[in-house]
Amino acid sequence: MKFDLISVGASLIDLVALVNRFPESDDEIYIPDLRIEYGGSAANTAVACSRLGLKVAFLGKIGLDYFGDLILKKFAEEKVDTSLILRTSATPTGLCFIAVDAAGDRRMFAFSGAANQLSISELNINSLLESRLIYMASLENTVFLAEFSKKIREHGLKTALNPGALIANQGLEKAKPIIENTDIYISSYNEAVKILRVEGLDNIKKVLFKQGVSKIAITLGSEGCMVADQSETYMIPAVKVNVKDTTGAGDAFTAGFLTGLLTSKPLLEAGFMGVSAAALKIQHIGARGGLPSLQELENFMKAHRVKYLT
Repeated sequence: MKFDLISVGASLIDLVALVNRFPESDDEIYIPDLRIEYGGSAANTAVACSRLGLKVAFLGKIGLDYFGDLILKKFAEEKVDTSLILRTSATPTGLCFIAVDAAGDRRMFAFSGAANQLSISELNINSLLESRLIYMASLENTVFLAEFSKKIREHGLKTALNPGALIANQGLEKAKPIIENTDIYISSYNEAVKILRVEGLDNIKKVLFKQGVSKIAITLGSEGCMVADQSETYMIPAVKVNVKDTTGAGDAFTAGFLTGLLTSKPLLEAGFMGVSAAALKIQHIGARGGLPSLQELENFMKAHRVKYLT
């Protein structure tokens, strides 16, 4: 196989503002620190998986502009293949403004830009066939993802989905056609509740398995995660660390979890890889700050395994 994983979705520029508090209505606050970072859930996961040693490509659309050039350069530095990326002069590269307070909580304002303009007619499906897994994440264009997931499933490819808020906020009607063509489902608990219209982890599992999903990971913030397949379910606590920024924690978890599955780790071990990758990431500022190498992740897991897996 040419790739272990092709990540499909948005690659954006993040403008990260570190603030003392969030503004009220009709309020103004001072920003002591403003940073230009790289983001987009699918792009973050691609970089995270690459750092963990997987052969990764990114599929998405960016503008034919300065920010698009920056994105290509950063992917190259992270050893993420860019041959599948489309560019357009019609719409600028997407931007996301993120405000992070002193406790590490965040508020996000996303402009998808060119990322949301993907269409099936632009793609060469044959170029995707040499991948072990197609991963889709947090793209507002659910029409594209529904058609895309169906087509690649017809070609026998395995799929993973992390819907994120952009899909979750559109509800079950828009998300269902994508989930029906998903093998591995990953999301936060709140996103799963929004999409599936059920509460409780057992009910979430039942609905997803009924839709044909084979493996599930539901993140629970500071409580850790649940991972499950048809025969096993595990609750894995979060590793307690000093939180600086939760931006990108879900992407780090996804990368750890998928890397575990793609390297034939048992479900419990893959889940622990996910929570460990997230714990390393949230100790740093920015969506990609703190994303670990495989050696860093393995060392962290070794140091915390006894306390968190027994």
